[in-house]
Amino acid sequence: MSHPIFQHVSLQGGSEKFLKPAAKEALYIIISCTILGLCYALLSDSFDTIVPFINGIIIGLVCGGVVAWCEMFLFTSMGRRRNLISIISLKVVVYVLVLSFTIFVVILISRSLQSGQDPITTFYSEPFQHLLFQEDFHIMVLYAIVMMTIIIFTKEMGRKMGQEVLINFITGKYSRPYYEERIFMFLDLDGSVSLTETLGDFRYHQFLNEFYYDIADEIVDTHGEIYHYIGDEVVVSWKMKRGLTSGNCLRAYFKILEKIERVKQKYITRFGAYPKFKAALHCGQVVIAQIGDIKSEIVFHGDVVNTTSRIERLCSETGEKLLVSKTLLEQLPSSFVQYFVSVGNVKPRGKQRLIELFGFRYDPSLNT
Repeated sequence: MSHPIFQHVSLQGGSEKFLKPAAKEALYIIISCTILGLCYALLSDSFDTIVPFINGIIIGLVCGGVVAWCEMFLFTSMGRRRNLISIISLKVVVYVLVLSFTIFVVILISRSLQSGQDPITTFYSEPFQHLLFQEDFHIMVLYAIVMMTIIIFTKEMGRKMGQEVLINFITGKYSRPYYEERIFMFLDLDGSVSLTETLGDFRYHQFLNEFYYDIADEIVDTHGEIYHYIGDEVVVSWKMKRGLTSGNCLRAYFKILEKIERVKQKYITRFGAYPKFKAALHCGQVVIAQIGDIKSEIVFHGDVVNTTSRIERLCSETGEKLLVSKTLLEQLPSSFVQYFVSVGNVKPRGKQRLIELFGFRYDPSLNT
């Protein structure tokens, strides 16, 4: 059963000011498909009538809606079982079939309305047969194949590289270093050494990979960006506004905790153990930039990254599962702050200044 804090935090965390990532992605797909449908009409028509443009918009909207639904529900777990080429190939085949059928139906209905005939009569008419086998239909399908391949390839590469990383590389956003306020969470598995000894290297890799798959959606749903996987540790980052809104950076931790609780039996059945973890959160100014030529990477440089890492190591020393710096906690919604108590001023290893840290405490009376 879920910890009571989850429901309370999700209700009291504040109003969401950003589109959910899944909704944002669906909107992007629908808009892209609609624009592509309109573009085909613009490129191929003589502008004698508005009908082809209406058809293009309808085809784009319908296909965009179907593709968005498939991406959100039908193909959500494909990345675990297939390589990139097979994912793209399967999606292109499915979507081209959808596109071809939609194009066929929309044009058939459009021609029927224009001619005043029923769809069956229109289908067998000479002009429509000419369209299907000698005119534009095969060009429309080829156009759909090319455009859909580009969209899916870009989307899948973006997912593999990380949220917004691909577009940032393409636009050169971080080709010149600049300062940015960021929130970081270092989340580390407990007992990894004993798990490795018990499971062996190969099965421990499966365990770790399963864990990373399971928590990915929770991170994305709270607008976090997975920055690094370092062994059994994952580093997540938020732009300051996104991380603070609705307490997203803290909600990510709670959502991960809740998700692992829901799927705990799966791990116990397969591995004889389930993931337990600790986390630290801190914020501050970092330099963000693109480095490297043969292998490029977008990196964060700054004291805040090192400090967050050292705070995470203090979880074991203090016996806390979650530590948050005062710097960050003071900026979060009060509905979260009330669940944290000071564990004192601590000097992380290698640092000269003391940092006040707060540990998580749950008091059921706060729900009333």
